[in-house]
Amino acid sequence: MQYRVWLVETPGEKFTESEVPIRSLQPNEVLVRIEASGVNPLDTKIRAGKATHAKQPLPAALGLDMASTVEEVGSGDAAGRVAHPYAAFEVMAAGSDGEKARVAVAHLNRKCP
Repeated sequence: MQYRVWLVETPGEKFTESEVPIRSLQPNEVLVRIEASGVNPLDTKIRAGKATHAKQPLPAALGLDMASTVEEVGSGDAAGRVAHPYAAFEVMAAGSDGEKARVAVAHLNRKCP
């Protein structure tokens, strides 16, 4: 299965739409459907090639902050979280500039009703 992300290939370039595979979830990870993604100041520095402290290799789908709904869970603490709405930060792998993302359970914050 694949999903769409928006990648930055090289510093300063435009985002390009791409398809990436969904990798297997690790223990204490969830797969979320991204409802909204924010632009963090660090994202703009990475895109410009001026965030040497972040060590984010390109190409990459950027994005640290999002609102999402859990679709699938790995093992461990992830159980019981499917279909709940969350705000998340520090996504694993593809970033929040896409349709889905892997997120560590520790980085999920339940959205207020």
